[in-house]
Amino acid sequence: MSFKKGFLAKEGKHFQKWRDRWFVLTDSALHYYTGKNEKTQKGMISLDSCMCRPSTRTTPSFCFEVVTPKRTFFMASTTQEEFDEWIQAIRTAARACSGCSQRAHANRCVFERRAKDVGDTTEAVEEEEVMEAENAVRVYAAPPPDDSIRLSSKEKRPVPEDPLTPDARRSRPFRERQHYRYSQLRRRPLPEDVDAERLEDFLNDEEFCQVFKVPSRSHFATLPDWRRLELKQDVGLVQSIFVFKKK
Repeated sequence: MSFKKGFLAKEGKHFQKWRDRWFVLTDSALHYYTGKNEKTQKGMISLDSCMCRPSTRTTPSFCFEVVTPKRTFFMASTTQEEFDEWIQAIRTAARACSGCSQRAHANRCVFERRAKDVGDTTEAVEEEEVMEAENAVRVYAAPPPDDSIRLSSKEKRPVPEDPLTPDARRSRPFRERQHYRYSQLRRRPLPEDVDAERLEDFLNDEEFCQVFKVPSRSHFATLPDWRRLELKQDVGLVQSIFVFKKK
């Protein structure tokens, strides 16, 4: 199933020449062809662990880039409207693809655990266990309703008396820190004991997974730096804007 199709200019890998390609966006990849008939495919960009963003290049106009772990692809549209539509569509498909990867990983874990327990091959795994694993991950992979992270600003937790200074409280281990609601970390000024560069550390585990749409903190920590930064920017938990340097 394709989400979006259209012509875009694409920069070549070796000679940096720009050529018009016909792009087809699916739920797992961005395919590009020599023509609209889609007979000759020139390549495919996997959406797993990728990021789409406007390019800092001034030419050509309406240039954006798709960053993958192995390569950065540069593309350009002809209008501002197409530029916005493509970036939004690619980001949406990439998030959906990331959720599918999490479900596949959960399935593999179930197979390995069951095979280890019974000393048999993966065929010994019962179908019910696989479905349970998929359902467990789907709770985190599916985007929650907008109201789920719009927490009431009137709800304030009582702050216990703490003899430590703000700097000492910021340096305490994670389990000993004072946790705040998502809405409190979005407001300014921040509480004295909050490190503005690591706002996500001051969410409790349940709200952390709900806000970032990840199964756990450990999963969030395994993501590339650029992906974690993008997620923090999307939910407004970043104090400053970093500039990506071209390699």
